[in-house]
Amino acid sequence: MKQKTSGIKETLELSSRVFLEDVRHFFGAEEVKTSGVRKGEFARKLAAYLIEKPEVWLDKMFERDLLLLQKLVDAGPGGSIFTEIPDYPSVLQAYSFIESDSAE
Repeated sequence: MKQKTSGIKETLELSSRVFLEDVRHFFGAEEVKTSGVRKGEFARKLAAYLIEKPEVWLDKMFERDLLLLQKLVDAGPGGSIFTEIPDYPSVLQAYSFIESDSAE
């Protein structure tokens, strides 16, 4: 697995509004208002929340995702880690914040 080369903001800006709403709900970003806001602005505000308030959303993460984040941080920018292929994707994979491949 490796960190995506694009940042959170770029990943969110390319996503659908439904996806953004799902991310908003999962990560507890109810303070990010969506009514009357264009999708691009919504994506930017959601990215700012994720970047500026990790102490809030990290508490909502599953242990597996926290371990993946720690390993990726330790690997450094653009770094890769090798893990066993799980039966289900992590939250970070499902939301496209990290990439994985099945190459050995």
